[in-house]
This record gives sequence, C-alpha cells and structure tokens, in this order.
Amino acid sequence: MPRPVDSHTTYRPGLDGVRALAVGLVIVFHLGLTGFKGGLLGVGIFFTLSGYLITGLLISGWQRRGGWGLRTFWLRRARRLLPAVIVVLATSMAVVAITDPADLARRAVEALAALVYVANWHTIATGGSYFVQVHGSGPYEHLWSLSVEEQFYLIWPLLLVLLVALTRARLKLVAAITAVLAAISFVALGLLAHPGVDNTRAYEGTDTRAGGLLIGAFLAIALMNAGGSIRRERRYRSALEAAGLSGLVGIGWLVAQTDQATIATYRWGLLLLSVCTAAVLAAVAHPNTLLGRAFGIAPLRWVGERSYGLYLWHLPVIVFTPQDVLATQPVVRGLGQVLVMVGLAAASWHFIEDPIRTHGLLGALRAGGAFVQRPGSAPDSRRSPGLVLGASVFLPLAVLAMLLPRALPRESASQIAAPLPTPVTAPDTSSTPGSPTTPGTSAPTSPSPSGPTRTKCTSVFLVGDSTSEGLYGKASVLSPAQNLKGQLQDVGVRSFTADISGARSIIESYENEPSGEQVVKKRVAAGYHGCWIISLGNVDAATVAKYAPDTTTIPARINTIMNTIGKDQPVMWLTTRTGLQRGTFQESSYPPWNKGLVTACSSYPDMRVFDWASAYKNAWIGPDGIHSTKTGYQHKAQLMAQAMAIGFPASATPPTNCLISNR
Repeated sequence: MPRPVDSHTTYRPGLDGVRALAVGLVIVFHLGLTGFKGGLLGVGIFFTLSGYLITGLLISGWQRRGGWGLRTFWLRRARRLLPAVIVVLATSMAVVAITDPADLARRAVEALAALVYVANWHTIATGGSYFVQVHGSGPYEHLWSLSVEEQFYLIWPLLLVLLVALTRARLKLVAAITAVLAAISFVALGLLAHPGVDNTRAYEGTDTRAGGLLIGAFLAIALMNAGGSIRRERRYRSALEAAGLSGLVGIGWLVAQTDQATIATYRWGLLLLSVCTAAVLAAVAHPNTLLGRAFGIAPLRWVGERSYGLYLWHLPVIVFTPQDVLATQPVVRGLGQVLVMVGLAAASWHFIEDPIRTHGLLGALRAGGAFVQRPGSAPDSRRSPGLVLGASVFLPLAVLAMLLPRALPRESASQIAAPLPTPVTAPDTSSTPGSPTTPGTSAPTSPSPSGPTRTKCTSVFLVGDSTSEGLYGKASVLSPAQNLKGQLQDVGVRSFTADISGARSIIESYENEPSGEQVVKKRVAAGYHGCWIISLGNVDAATVAKYAPDTTTIPARINTIMNTIGKDQPVMWLTTRTGLQRGTFQESSYPPWNKGLVTACSSYPDMRVFDWASAYKNAWIGPDGIHSTKTGYQHKAQLMAQAMAIGFPASATPPTNCLISNR
C-alpha cells in the first residue's frame, strides 16, 4: 500500500512489493504472453491483500480509539478509489466517442456500472462473459474486480462490528467465524462452476469471490489476536520465513499451471492461491523477515504505490491499440504498451491520486492551479500540484496517449497472417470428398465459380453469429442487391429469413440470446421445412479448443443441429477461420472444426460444406482479425449464393462431393 498519510498507520514496504507482483501478473495475462495463462490469479492476490489491509486498519483503529470510525473509513476509501476511476472512465469514453461512436451507448452503460461499483453484477445480469468476447475486450472489462472489492468495503466493516459485539471482542472467535464465512464462499464458488461452460457467474460473483478477501481478513484478525509475540520471538520469524517462501513457490506453481477454463481453478485453485498469498503476507508484514526486505526494494515499492493506476489503465491501453499496429512485432508492441501504462499510472498518481490522498478532495480543489505543500513536510520538500492544474494537464495527455497508436503505420492482413503453406487446390464437384484447404493469398480474383447457376432451394433460413451481421439485416454494410438476400434471389431463392446474433454458439448462450440449437428448434417447431445455411462455429471452435475435453465435442455440436433439423432438408455449413495468431479466437483453433464438418457429411446425405475458409482472402479480414471488411462481406454473400447453386442445383445432378470450393 502507498505510504500512509495517517501517522498512526504502520507502513510495511514489502506489501507494496506484493501489489507489484499482483499487477504484473494481471498485465502479462492481458498482454497474452505465452506461459502466463495463470496471470489472471493476480486479481486473487489483490483480493487477499485488500482483505488483510482493510481488516487490519479497522481493528487497529478500534483498538486505538475505542470506536470504529466507519464514516471516516468509507470517506477515505472513496477519496482513494473514486478520482482515478472517474478519470479512466472519462478518458476511455472520450476515446470511444472519437474512434467508435456507434459503440458509445453500450460503453456508457458499462462505465456507469463501473462508476457505482456494480460492474460484476451488470455483466452477470446481462448474460455477458469475461472469457469470450467476440468483439474483443472492452476498456472496462477488468473493473469487475474493483466492484467486488468496493462491495466488500461496504458490507464487511458492518459485519465485523457485529461480530466483535456478539463475541464480546474475542478476536479468536471472530477469526474462526471469518474462516467459516470464507469456506462458505469457496464452496459456493466450486458449486456454481461447471466443466466446459462459461463460468463468468462463478468467477465474478461477489459471493463466490469474497472468500479470497475473507482469507486476508482472517489473517489480519489472527495476527492482531497474537499481538506482539510473533514479532518478538525468533522462532516465529523463522516459521514465517518458511511459510512465506512456500507460499511464493505455490503462487508461482499456480500461475504456471492455471487455466481459466479448467474446473480445478474453481474447485481448489483459487482457495490454494488465497492461502499461499496469506502465507506471503504474513511473512512480508513482519518487520524483520528476508522476504519482507526483498519485496520492499525501491523498484517494487514504486510500482506498488502506482499499482492501482496501473491496474486501471492497463486494459484501456491494450484495447485501444489497433490489432494491426506492430502485430508482427509482439515484443515491441507489448513493451510499448507497458511504457504507456506506466506513464499514465505515474501521471495519474502525481496529478490526481496523490494530491487528493494527501490533501483531501476539498484541499486539492482549493489549491486550484497552485502547487501545494504536503502536510507536515519540510519547506523545501517536493510539492504536489493542485487538482485543477493536475487534471487540466493530465486528461488531454491521457486521451492523446490512447489515440497515439492509431497514428502508427498499420500492417496489412497478409503481413499479420502467419506464414502459410502452399495452397492445396480444392476438388471440383466430381472429385472425392476431402478436407478444407489451407487458406492462402493466391485465390482467384473473381468470386464466381463454374457450375450450376440456380438452386432448387426456394426458401432459405440462415442461422448465424456476428460474422454474418455484415451480410444481411440492420448491421449489414451491403446494398440490397449486394447483400445475401439479394444474391440468393439471383440464384432462384424466393424466401429468405435469418436469425443472427453476436457470439452465438451451437450449445452455449451468450447475453441471454438463444443458442444455435434453440433457434433451430424454434424454427422447426414453427413448421419450417426448407433449406438451411448454418454460419456458426466461430465460438464453438474456440470453446472446444479452450475447454476440451470438458465440453461438448465437435461431432456432438454438429449432430445437434443436423438431428434437430431432420431429414430431407438441404443444409449448407460454412468452414471458418480468423486472422488472429493468439488469443481465444486464434486461427489454429479452426482446422479441427472445419475437418469435423466434412467428416459429418458422410452421416447426412443432405449436408454440404462451403469452404469459405479457403476462399477467405487475408485482405478481406477486418482490423479485429475476426470480422470481414465490406469487400469481404460482398464476396462472401456472392460466394455463399453460388455455393447453394452448386450444392443444391435446380436441374443438374447434385454433386456427390460434400465440400464445395470456390477456388
């Protein structure tokens, strides 16, 4: 924690070092560094540290004053936390307004939820996901953890006062009850999490994550109850050294082994993390341990003091950096992002956080544009800038720093894509079924294939995810003649309808939108009998790649749709790919899905697979690496219509080959 303004509070520099460790793990996790999937555990370290610090402050204040001073406690928390959050939210909203005004309303709702510290419950209530974001992470995705902490800061002091009163100030009993409450929270975490599904509810719930905070609270109460004996006796210090070192090793092991997709993370991983963190804190909080001195070195203290700002700024910096800036130089890109994060956090500390923390909001405001002396400091010591001066300097610089990456040279999609092997020529309609070809850059310019020009399908129903939004409907970027409906009409389709929703999976639901299976069931129940286009698999392939073997397999997902549709209804699926080389939707996740589609054809005579992954040129991939450009959607609509004519021709003999290629 930063050096306290209150002279009664003991400063332990090693605790700032623990903060530095926690925020470092979170940053490398969101940067996507290989080997740091467990970096998300940094949030759990923050939780246990916060529970320890807050409980220690409350109890020491009660023991010293004989009263709890909750009003003062809450005011200090607000003064410490709110100003920096407001600045981050305002800056990010300004950047969104400049770069993506169409997304402004959605981000404004998220910002409001973060401002009133209910971001976690807003995500849960709206069916959102922390783990799967087809449109990419938002600048406020990480603020759920601050909501959990602030809710804890509001509820726990009241509960602690009640526990102390009911137990007649027997801290040993208060510690025992706190441990029981922590156990209940961890049990709830384990029960609410399930293998192979999106566990955002378990991961972000205040009830399920309070356990980590309560482990820290238990440690603080236990140490307070032990009094000074632990500090005085050498044997206790040796035990703390051993426990702290073991805890640090345990944290390292968990970071190396943990994956957000594995059920073990929820069943015992987060509990073990909290225990290991508590062991480290117990050692670091002792004034004479080697571990405490190691964590208290100047560089770690500096980072720890600014860890709150680093946590706030790191994700907006990552999110607002376009995907195609330095994409082929990930080390340079990552280092540049870290430098911007550190610069913003340092400036936020100097211009916003420290003046308010030191002088209070009113004191900082009264100073206006002047530089003000720290209370109790020497006349020649460093002075803090007044809040008005600090904010007027910092806010424009922060917006500029967020926009700066957009001024850097962009790399083309073909540059971003990984080196590709020599393209395999797709078979024609008389050849033996094969696997989807590897996408390349030498596809012919004309998107029109040879073969039948009209289809026997007079009615078509499309089930799609966000990658179909540009083809048809309100979000379409194409004219009526260019969009999918217009192109299908050109090959003989008289009736076309679609159900398209972002982040749609065949099995799992997202943001309370129906899954692919639910859409098909509803359509069949309504009496529809005709042709189908299934443009799903982007989320399914990523889900299987991440959660296997604890999730529904690729064949089972495909069979779910085909069996629900039933026999004697032509069904065309699309192979798929992305232009991303890392992350949830990286391109390597998709070949197994595409091969699974072709394999499934042998079981369903009315099924065809249009090899869009092979036809999809790198130049048609949009900046996010997932969705298409306008040109890409234009070609996709035309090629899909032609594939329907090839796969389900009006007059010619239907092809025996499952795979339809336009290359």
